[in-house]
Order: sequence, then structure tokens, then C-alpha cells
Amino acid sequence: MLYAIDDPWIRVRLETLRAELQTINSPSLRLRTLLGTYWRDIPDESGGFANNIMQAISTAEQDDLYRQILLKWMEAQLREMVLEASPKERRYLVRKAFFAHRMVMAFNGFAMQHPVNPDRPCDDESIDFFCKMLLGIGSTSAGGRLPYAR
Repeated sequence: MLYAIDDPWIRVRLETLRAELQTINSPSLRLRTLLGTYWRDIPDESGGFANNIMQAISTAEQDDLYRQILLKWMEAQLREMVLEASPKERRYLVRKAFFAHRMVMAFNGFAMQHPVNPDRPCDDESIDFFCKMLLGIGSTSAGGRLPYAR
């Protein structure tokens, strides 16, 4: 039953995020908004609802018929959002599912951490690290941090 609630919730949330990202022209701001929203804001939303999903998945067994349809959809959406924000010469980093799957795994960790340590979500330094890596940036302005829309 929890999966039936989670599926439409996360789909709408990621579709809303994608529409928001399409209004941002700056690649660094687009990536920063994507990662900040996905890793920090969404795990905090709806009373930490994403944590409930992580608990359900972590207790599932092979016989529970957990289907990975939503996981595969999320990975495809995330991969496309990162590709759309990345410079062409850096897109090789995310063309396959590897990076998007790691994004989901990090999201899972942030969602599980949220209830026990809500004051310590994904920090700016983590987001900066991934943005710099994806953009191929060695240093940034604004005190070493990339801009973030939130």
C-alpha cells in the first residue's frame, strides 16, 4: 500500500522539479538546484515521507514482489535532468545508469538519516563537490560555493 502512495507522489515531485529546472539557464545553478532539491528538500517534505519508503524497502524480502519500476523511472528522469544541465563534453559521466543510480542511493541515505538527524541534511560541500565534478570545475566564485536557488 505504501508503494501505491509513493509512486504518484515521487513522480509528481520529480516532474515538478524537471519543469523548474527548465526555467534555469545557468548549468551550475540548474545542477545545484537539482541536487539540493533531490537530496535535501524532498527527503524533508511531507514529514519525511521518503523515510517511510526506505523503511519499507529495507525490510522487503525477495518474495514480497517489490518491483523496481519506480526505481528505473526515477533513474531515467534523473539521468535526463543531469544530462540537460551538463556541458556536452561532460555528459559521458552520466550517459549510463551508473550516476543516476548513485543519486538514488544517496537520496535513500539522506531520507533514512532525516528522522534521526534532521538538522544535518546533505550539506553544501557535498552538493558543491558533485556539481564541480559534473561541470569539470576546479574552483568557483561566491566563496568557493556554487549558487543554489533555494
